[in-house]
Amino acid sequence: MLARQILQSSGINAEYGGSSAAFGVSVSDAANMLPLLLIVSVLSPALVQATDSYGLIQFPGVVYVKPGDTFTLSCLSDYGGAVKIFLPEEYVPPHEVFMDLASRLDQPSQKTIYAIEIENASVTDAGTYTCVVHHGPGITPAYTMATSTINVVDLCEGVVCDEATYETCTSNYETGAAECGCEMECDPMNFDPVCSDTCEQQWSPCAMRERTCLDKIPRNVLSTGFCPTITEPTTRTLNNDGSMDITIIEGEQITLASGLVTDGVPAAEVKWRLFSETGELIELADAGRYSYEFTPVISGMYEATLTHCRNTQKAVVNRYQVTVEPAQGEPTTTPTPTTTPYIDPDNIEVLEGANYVCSIYPAGVVETFSASADPYDMACSHVLASDVFNGGDYTNPWFIYGTFDKMDGETSLASMTIHIGANGFEIKRGWSVNVGFGENPVMELVEGGKQSIGESGCTAVVAYLHLVIDCPAFTIHYDGIFAGHILLKGSGPTTQAFVKQSGHFGLCFDSNFGFRTNWQVGETDGRCSLDESFSSCSEEMDSVCDLYIGTPPVLPDAQLPWDTTGSGAVTACHELNCGAPAPDLSLAMCSMEQAWWYGYLLKFQEPADALILEDVQVCASHDLCEWVAMVVKRGCPQKNPPIPAQCM
Repeated sequence: MLARQILQSSGINAEYGGSSAAFGVSVSDAANMLPLLLIVSVLSPALVQATDSYGLIQFPGVVYVKPGDTFTLSCLSDYGGAVKIFLPEEYVPPHEVFMDLASRLDQPSQKTIYAIEIENASVTDAGTYTCVVHHGPGITPAYTMATSTINVVDLCEGVVCDEATYETCTSNYETGAAECGCEMECDPMNFDPVCSDTCEQQWSPCAMRERTCLDKIPRNVLSTGFCPTITEPTTRTLNNDGSMDITIIEGEQITLASGLVTDGVPAAEVKWRLFSETGELIELADAGRYSYEFTPVISGMYEATLTHCRNTQKAVVNRYQVTVEPAQGEPTTTPTPTTTPYIDPDNIEVLEGANYVCSIYPAGVVETFSASADPYDMACSHVLASDVFNGGDYTNPWFIYGTFDKMDGETSLASMTIHIGANGFEIKRGWSVNVGFGENPVMELVEGGKQSIGESGCTAVVAYLHLVIDCPAFTIHYDGIFAGHILLKGSGPTTQAFVKQSGHFGLCFDSNFGFRTNWQVGETDGRCSLDESFSSCSEEMDSVCDLYIGTPPVLPDAQLPWDTTGSGAVTACHELNCGAPAPDLSLAMCSMEQAWWYGYLLKFQEPADALILEDVQVCASHDLCEWVAMVVKRGCPQKNPPIPAQCM
């Protein structure tokens, strides 16, 4: 606390020290009253306004101060003789001492303002300050005392505002109150019109946020510029009350109509949900806009909600109470865990051609579409694959970025970000899909249930221990913890070696990085700094990796070396076991083994779809449910992770 005390009086030149009096006491007497001595910095004998009336004393009862601010605490009196403000840590003498001092005070009373100024206030400056005013001869009472409680506090600390409606905390240090409000300060000269998804024209994104803050109605930008001509959708309501009861036999397929007839402008939002008999709420992201065709396995209320321009008051809701009864004569059974031995390459029926597959292994190893493999120093985000001239359409490019971190001391694929045209989403460790918008940014995936991912044209499904993202130009297969694969569509199966095109770039194509080391993007400093001295392991191959050596070509007429697979597994195994390996390699080695066989099947089986990769199993060191539990535990938290039925 840096405090200085200031005296302003009407026509009084109060000098302290030397031969002058302190509180009207001689210098010799003051020496016996050291607790009352006051060192005063007199700025100037500035005159106070004679018209101001302070009475015997004015001293604020409670004061609120923001940490770091400078504040002035003033004690005022119409009859000020000697004045002192005691700091919280200073001793305040008893009544008898002040009365004794008053009996010896011969300084006339005058209108006085006495203050202390505290700079860069902190919590150590908080407390009770005491002002004592001796009024001089002939005035009763002889002195007046008042206290002021100083609170040095951030009034907004602990105040929770609604970020979804852009509220911010505002504090009033005059009253000591804080509240959530709308302090946008939008520039009225910034004309940047947008149309909100509530079908309202806003003159700027800031103005849209301000209106959302004021009326608490959530809004997103529907389009930039001016709103289109709004057209109401055509809808229908079930049986006039929006409900219907349906009973089916297990295994039967049904089609439920949402009630949407024509879309309207902008297109109406259609949301399907299932309220199961057990009370669970399931978002049905794979349901269609106009109808939902599926084979129910769960009884419950299937609900379709049609909303236009976010107008919930005019929403159309159709509900189907679906009861699934078991087939006659067929007892219900509970699935039991099963295990399948490792794949024997001699027993796999392969194609006469192969698919173009890029595999990302533990330890930062990438096996390219041409089957060559190299280890890289991976730090944060890198371009794995992209096509800026997607099918000759430069307006709809796609990009796949990989974000890497350390898992059990080894480089691992933590997430993959996919951009297709103007749409983007992220898949993350633990088999989760983050779409980054709406009320539920993380999709609720169910093991084996395929769902659409927004307007990207892609679907997501968790099956056979992998999160599978199926897009028009490619398919991604992610084991949810360490490794992943990218399969290009439209070219395989073929016997022709992969040829890189002008629109292709990323680690999956080759090691020509241009000006970007290891095709790194985004942040490159601090934890994202690359090791310039990084090099692959130069030690002799460890015997533990012998399993992966000598995988024969399966396409005798193809162009070597691309018609083989497994070079990435060999390199990854070598890197993982090089030198002094990490204390626990079990997860990394298990992921590598799965990635080897999974990549093999993707490249040489038809069709190349994870839903038919029934031979894929966990490695020898982990059983199925143990592996699933570790992937879910290490991944992003999900309310209902997509766990296989036999592991629930």
